[in-house]
Amino acid sequence: MKLLVDSINKAICLNFEREVVLTELDLTKPSRYKVKSELSTDYNYRPYGEKDLNAVIKFCEEIGDPTEVDLIKRLIEHKCNGVLFFKDAALIGYYWWYAKRIKNGYSYALDRLPIKLEGENEIYAEYFYITPPNRGQGLALYLLSEMYANHRSNGYTKIYGYVDIKNISAHWIYKILGCEEIKRFKEYTITINGKKRKIFYYGNHPKDIYLFVAQNLFRWMRSIITKKSS
Repeated sequence: MKLLVDSINKAICLNFEREVVLTELDLTKPSRYKVKSELSTDYNYRPYGEKDLNAVIKFCEEIGDPTEVDLIKRLIEHKCNGVLFFKDAALIGYYWWYAKRIKNGYSYALDRLPIKLEGENEIYAEYFYITPPNRGQGLALYLLSEMYANHRSNGYTKIYGYVDIKNISAHWIYKILGCEEIKRFKEYTITINGKKRKIFYYGNHPKDIYLFVAQNLFRWMRSIITKKSS
């Protein structure tokens, strides 16, 4: 028994990362933000395509966050739609989103968040990122307003997303764009056999996390045994 417990302790590590705010935007209402047209002369964007895979992964690696590559690979594998942002020819960020219109698509986050997309006209904004040197000049507002305008023109009616509770600048950006807070919850990083994954809980008690561990114990132990025997 002690050997089993020691193996679990070595294989599984839970760490509280942050508290986050779940938001929604009603796309049937007019936008509150007027696009700064002067930014469009310096920056451009286009949809992600399969030919962009290597460049996107290289960009992720250069960010320096070990979870970034895993996250983007998962979004691509799950067939989420992506938009790439450029300054001149240099990649400076991206925007990823999921909707039920995407054939064979899947959202890992939606399985863990307290929201469900109703029909094919609602979107979950999976991830938005631009490099630090390109922040603080209204670019995030411009790019997100462009993304939301494109969603409106394609008949989408609502967008869900979330933001770190301590990210004050992001809160202001989403507020200006018309996003409203729905709920707050906690995000943990769970390390399983050396591999990090993010998990979400919207309760205030850690019992949910222990339940999650218990429910997935067999699968994780099988992974541990497989790795040790290989």
